[in-house]
Amino acid sequence: MKPIILFVLNVFLLVSACQKEVLTEGEKTAKIVQAVIQDNSITKANLYVGNARQQYDVPFSIEGGFLIFRNASPNEYYNLAKLIRFDIAPNVANGPKVIQFYF
Repeated sequence: MKPIILFVLNVFLLVSACQKEVLTEGEKTAKIVQAVIQDNSITKANLYVGNARQQYDVPFSIEGGFLIFRNASPNEYYNLAKLIRFDIAPNVANGPKVIQFYF
């Protein structure tokens, strides 16, 4: 009887350990970026790919591990796992802050 109880206990521990949330690199980055966005009340972003600015002062959202620009048709998706860095900058003429993404 004792081996059966130990077996059931081990199975239970294994199942509960396997139910931890597993995040991708993009989702981990998304959580960090979302915290910065909320702390600074940011609603617009600038996007740089390589050395060229691709988007300027546009609305965006983050879903899962992706940055989504909704001003284009169709929407543009960027994988946050590929994000090199981001920073916060004042908008033109001391407007509200924007977040700048560098891929």
